[in-house]
This record gives sequence, C-alpha cells and structure tokens, in this order.
Amino acid sequence: MNASTSYSTFRTFVRLLTLSKPYLAWYALIIAASLLSTVIGLGIMESVRRIVSGAADMATDMIYSGFAIGLAAIAAGSLNNLAVVWLQATFHNKSTSDLQLRMLHTVVSKKLSQLESFHSADLSARVTDSVSETQKGLNEKLVLFFTNLFQMAVAFAYFSWLNLPLTLGMIVFTVAFPLLTYPLSGRLRRNYDERNDTTARKDIVLQDAIQGAHSIRSLSLRSLFSGKYNKMLHRLMKRDLVIAGYDGLVDYANRTLMFGGMLFILGFGGYQIMRGELDVGGLAAFLVASNKLTGPIQSISGIWNELIASISHAQRFFAIQSLEDEPLGRSGSSAMNETSLLNQIHFNENNRSVSIQMTQLNYSYAADRPVLNNFSLTARGGELTAIVGPSGSGKSTILKLVARLYELESGSVMCNGVPLSRLDLASWRAHTAYVPQESQVFTGTIRENILLGNLDAAEDEIVYAAQQADIHEWIVKLPHSYHTMIGEAGHQLSGGERQRIALARAFLRNPAVMLLDEPTSALDPISEAKFMHGLHTLRKDKTTILITHKLSLVHKADLIVFVDQGTVCEAGTHESLMQLQGKYYTMLINQEREKEESA
Repeated sequence: MNASTSYSTFRTFVRLLTLSKPYLAWYALIIAASLLSTVIGLGIMESVRRIVSGAADMATDMIYSGFAIGLAAIAAGSLNNLAVVWLQATFHNKSTSDLQLRMLHTVVSKKLSQLESFHSADLSARVTDSVSETQKGLNEKLVLFFTNLFQMAVAFAYFSWLNLPLTLGMIVFTVAFPLLTYPLSGRLRRNYDERNDTTARKDIVLQDAIQGAHSIRSLSLRSLFSGKYNKMLHRLMKRDLVIAGYDGLVDYANRTLMFGGMLFILGFGGYQIMRGELDVGGLAAFLVASNKLTGPIQSISGIWNELIASISHAQRFFAIQSLEDEPLGRSGSSAMNETSLLNQIHFNENNRSVSIQMTQLNYSYAADRPVLNNFSLTARGGELTAIVGPSGSGKSTILKLVARLYELESGSVMCNGVPLSRLDLASWRAHTAYVPQESQVFTGTIRENILLGNLDAAEDEIVYAAQQADIHEWIVKLPHSYHTMIGEAGHQLSGGERQRIALARAFLRNPAVMLLDEPTSALDPISEAKFMHGLHTLRKDKTTILITHKLSLVHKADLIVFVDQGTVCEAGTHESLMQLQGKYYTMLINQEREKEESA
C-alpha cells in the first residue's frame, strides 16, 4: 500500500507487455477489424469530397456517386463496429478472468510470512480491481496504438494526394501536443500511485468495519470508524481533483491545438483555393475528416499518459508476484527420490508413528524481535506432546515451522531423521493436519467445510470425524443437518462451533502428524473434556503436538514442554514438573487460584 514505492515506469510497462503474449491472435483479430473501420472511413471522406465538389461544379453524377458511397460506408461501418465491440468485450472478459485466476494462484503460492504484511482487503483489491484496470488499459491501448498507426498512414496518403502542404501543416500542429503534455506524465503517475494507495486504505477501513460489526457496536466505535472512512474519502477526493486538473490541462492543450489546426486549414486552405491549388471539395474534405489524420497522431502521443493509470495498477500486483514462493519442490541437487524419502519416514497405513525432531530453531518476525532462540524438542510418535508457556513465548510459531507455513532461519526440523526441507511440500502437508488458534470456516455448508479435510471421504467418515469433534449431535438437530449454510466466515456460528468444525476437518484428514494450536479455547468445559478424551484415544497412531494455555488439559500428556522467550525452560511429565516446582508449577498454581477466585 506504500504509494512512495520506487519503480521504473518504463520497465513496468515492458513487463506489462509480456502479459499480452498469450493473446496475440485476439489482438490481431481485433486490430484487423479496427483497420477495416479505417478503410471504411475513407469512403465517408470521399463521399463528402464528391458531394461538395459535385455541388460546386453542378455535376449531379458526382453528387449521386457521393451519396451511394456514403450510404455503403455507413452500412458497412455499422456492421463492422458491432463486430469490433463484440470482439473487444469477449476478449476483455477472457483476458481479465485469466489474469485474475493467475493472480489468485500467485497469492496462495507465496510465502505466508510475506503475505501477512498485507491487509486482506488490499490483497483482494490487487487481485480484482488492479488486475481489471491493468488488463483493460492494456487491451484498449495496444489495439488503439496499432489501429492509429495504420489509420494515420492511410489518412496521410489520402490527404497528401489531396494537398501535401496542407497535410504537413496539420501534422506540425498535431506533433506539438506530446511535446506539451509529456512532462506531466511523471507527476500523473505519482498521483495515480497515491490514489491507489488511498483507495486500498479506504477499503481496509470498510472491511474492518464490516467484519468487526459486533465490536464496533459494543464499544460504541461507529463515530471513530465513520471518521476514518470519511477521512479516506476526502483524501481520495483531493487526489481525484489533482488528477482531474492534470487531465484538464491535457484536454485544454488538445483543444487549443485542434482549434489552431482548424484555423490553419481554413486560412491556408482558403489561400490555396484562391491560387487554384485546391478546390472547395478538397477543403471540405479536410475540414470534415481532418481528425482522421490528427486524431491518430494525438492518440498515439497521448497513449503513454493514458497508460500511466494502468502501469500504476500493474505495479500493485507485480509487487505480489515479486514475493518469494513457497518451496514446493525439494531443495538440494542430491535430494533422494520422493517415494524413497516417504518410505524412509514410514508413512504407511500399518505404521503411522513418526518422530519430529526440532534442533536449534531460530526465527524472527523482525530483525530486532527474535521469537525462537535455539529451540530444540523431540515429539515422539504415538505420544501427546504439549507445549505451554506465557503468551508471546513463540509457541504458535513452532507449529507453523513444523507445518512449513514459515521457513526456518536456522536449525532443522526432521521427521524420522529426514529433513523436512528435502520433502516435497505437498507430500508433507498431505500427512499433517494443522488447526490454528483462529478457526477458519468457509462460505458453504457444514458438510462442505468438513469435507475440505479429505475431498474423497465417504459420508460415514464425515459423520465419524464430526463425532470425534463432538459436533455431530448439534449438526443433526439443525433444520438442514450437514447441509446447513454457515455464512461468511461462520459469523452465524459460535466460536466453539467454528472450532469444532475445524477439528472435525482435521480428524477427517486422518493425518500422521496433528498440530493443534489452542484447539479448546472456545469450547465449554463439557465439550473440552470430550475432545481431550478423544484426543488421548486417537494419539496412539499419531504424532500429536498440542499448544494450550490451560495447564489443566495437559496432565496426561506424555511430554510437557514449558517455553519462555523462545527457549525450552522445562520439560517432562506433569508429575516431574510439579516436583521441580519451577515455572510450570508456578503457572499452574496461579491458574488454579484464579479459577477458585472466579468461582
């Protein structure tokens, strides 16, 4: 969203041109149809010349032929224009949809740690609005450029045939236009950049206001958000006024030169008529159709300024394309065959027990804000490993590194001795299930949301997963059962219901590795107890890593790891840590005291 981001306008334009390569056939077809309009336009010019000359010379045959040519040109032009409009609309829809699809694929393939610096409203606008505006400008301007070149050549040949000196004089007036307007292009681009940035900030305020509707009402924040939105609207209006001012200057220069050109045609053309070097019909043709020559020249010279808006929008999604991709493939030229690696890990139906070894992990969200410091831990297969500790100690980051949502800065994560960096990313994630703190549900039915864990699952598997997450009974009581629509982001559901749907999705995946980040934070005590009972039953053939701030849930964990400031402070069973009377003991005693005081 930074409007001051430095980039080369010309290089961005060249990069923009590469987007047109897949559509060269479409461009050729549209340009050919547009060129046909130019040829038909010559018929109009010749029609005017014949009618005026015939009237001046009392030659009725020239008048009749002029009418015939004019009517034929009008009919042919109408049909051709319909064809051009249809081709342009079809092509624009196709090219824009294709680019938006490519951009969506680009967004979901970039590193999550880099995408998190963008607001979702800004990302959405870059994929939709910026792509549409860029493709629209590219489609229109490229076609316009080549059409104008041809039209200019044809018109120049025709007018030169009529009168070369008058034609050259018209060109002189026309070429003055780009010389006057080009210096404005740099300022115009900066204003478009700032306008796009302000638009993105406006959309962010709007989305936050919509998504945070409950908090805005309960905290009486309507005036605050209205003020923020109004401030963005005023900024946008001011920027639009500046852009309109520059556009007005360009338009004024254009009109001034057009008027000057008309005076030149009348003055110099009249002089040539007096000398017998031009007839009245020729002058009439110049007056009526002079824009057939001056228009293309002015259009070509103005295309660069008109492209500035598209280039500004293009830079917004090029910025996303320039982010680092997730390492989908295996790293290292000596990486073993993928099947061999999976066999070495023992990912199979008979033996799904694997060990996750984390050695000296380091990670920072910012250079001056380290999250993990030489963190080491081994989570054994068939066991429940619980990671506990104060907020901000790096617990969630550990799971994201194991899930390979983030990339290690240093250290290693291994599965049965095989570095995860040597595994194909899709292969690794196929054997894991990650449930984040914020349970994500998608627009659709409850069944569709659970099914995302395994798109090939049978109905009885979906039901069993829901039972494991203790949500089946609630679902079947709904009017439409599993086919109940849950709305955008699950706003019609309680936090506990969203969390249990996310857990059912993870259970349906039947992974070898379960990564659970505060999976019971929104559950009531009864649902929480049922979930933990089911988790202890399921952990026998899985590697389960659980993060929680509720120490009462981890008494039965095989290994409890207390993390503080990104480092393992204590590790052991509940009994051994209680005997140690260290940080785990202190935190548990404080939680029990708080629970008693609130009872």
